[in-house]
Amino acid sequence: MKLTERLDKIFYKDFEKNWDNLLVSQKVRKNINKDTVLLDLGAGAGIIGFMNFKGVAKKVIGVDLDERVKNNPFLDEAHVSSIENMPFIPDHSCDVVVCNNVFEHIAAPEKVFSEVARILKSGGLFIAKTPNKYHYVPLIASLTPDSFHKYINRKRGRNDDDTFPTLYKLNTENDQRRTAEKTGFDLLEIEHIEGRPEYLRMNPATYMVGIAYERIVNCLGIESLKVILLSTFRKR
Repeated sequence: MKLTERLDKIFYKDFEKNWDNLLVSQKVRKNINKDTVLLDLGAGAGIIGFMNFKGVAKKVIGVDLDERVKNNPFLDEAHVSSIENMPFIPDHSCDVVVCNNVFEHIAAPEKVFSEVARILKSGGLFIAKTPNKYHYVPLIASLTPDSFHKYINRKRGRNDDDTFPTLYKLNTENDQRRTAEKTGFDLLEIEHIEGRPEYLRMNPATYMVGIAYERIVNCLGIESLKVILLSTFRKR
């Protein structure tokens, strides 16, 4: 057994693979039913099982710039498109919109939020997970080129096709709250979460540093330095 796996059993025995995506899935599932029309922004190729809501919701629509979305098995309807402009989705036609690991790539936050507001029914929910800009992972990413990001993700077992440029325009609570207020949303809830340090698991030494960081910010309750922002917005 590798040392990282031993450390997993000691410190994170209850953590699922893709545990952060499980958090999003649980949040979405609490807010959908057989009558829900769900829109997945940045739906991708359908490689994360936790993001499969087909059969749980009435209809699941996916939008992504990546052509692979057309073969995403989790979707009832797929579109290759920017999420800034989705004319193929009628006004007030969706109950819930989910956006998993996409906020960090958005160039025009107000355009995206305004388009989601157009699509959502009154009182509809917009659920999003994204990294916190002030965590060490985004800070390092902000200072390094895309080639480095691809190298790190390859070490983590991810393909280059699943690594995209990061901008971090929606990656603080203040940024999200300000954008929501301008576009007709209320920020109902934002959870700050620090869990298993995924980006440091490639090496036992870096993993131990990540474990120490996780223990410190969780023990001291330093919300502003936790890695994940899990947000729920409601259309007014």
